[in-house]
Amino acid sequence: MTPGPRYRVLAVDLDGTLISNVHDPEHPVSAANLEALRELRAAGTRIVISTGRSEGAARSVLGRCGDPQLAASDLILHNGALMVDGATGATLRELRLDRGDAARTLDSYRAHGLTPFLFTSRARGGACVVEGEPRAENVALVRYLAARERDHDGELLHVDSLTPWLEDAPLALASIDHPARIAPAREAMEALDLAGSRVAVLGLVGRGSTGPAQFLEVFQREVSKERAFAVWCALRDVPLAETAAIGDGRNDLELIQEVGLGIAMGNGAADLRAAADHVAPPHDQDGLAEAIHRYLLA
Repeated sequence: MTPGPRYRVLAVDLDGTLISNVHDPEHPVSAANLEALRELRAAGTRIVISTGRSEGAARSVLGRCGDPQLAASDLILHNGALMVDGATGATLRELRLDRGDAARTLDSYRAHGLTPFLFTSRARGGACVVEGEPRAENVALVRYLAARERDHDGELLHVDSLTPWLEDAPLALASIDHPARIAPAREAMEALDLAGSRVAVLGLVGRGSTGPAQFLEVFQREVSKERAFAVWCALRDVPLAETAAIGDGRNDLELIQEVGLGIAMGNGAADLRAAADHVAPPHDQDGLAEAIHRYLLA
């Protein structure tokens, strides 16, 4: 009998990991990365996508890869707020913001001059709804929204006020801006000490961004990639010790520490690289393919 793979599942981040060609929206993933994933699947390892992106944005990327099996992978989305069966489309898990918490954090976005947007629940289509228009000098947000439209990442709406949209309890509230503008808003939100939500800040990777920019997001308190992946493993009856994960962001940190084999991308944050079992080359040097061949197929 041929033994199965040592690691039965690989959780793969998108931006800064799987996506290697950030300046080529038609071919976002390199041929080397796609071939390595095919070889890994052929060896018996299952692929799960674990990303901060929305469902529409994740499916848009995967759909442009020309790999139906990869496109049918299970999806951990919005940093763990939503989990979807890739083959059937069934919702496996959805954690939505408390309406009261969402209202108070929305006030903080506004008070600090940020342009807030939210992602609706899956039942409402997972739309990205933006309050007003971003400042012209906020190039990162302008380009992010333009990229969502260009890449057909799901419905994008501009409204006068997000307040009516909170009634449905969104998956997340967010804004993108310069770190100097994000920092005071983050401090104000954390000072609210809301029992049902948590605040997260991440660097903006790809999407045509230039210069320093950060994502300031608010989720339901239990939302994280590692918690979502643990739930996924329980649903699929896979021990965490028999899984691997690869990513580049601080939202991947606890995940790569929890799995049997944690791999950081060379372009990843310093604390992520320090915590990983291995460090792969950067995403724009086919680091994912190199990691698969060196640590999972060897």
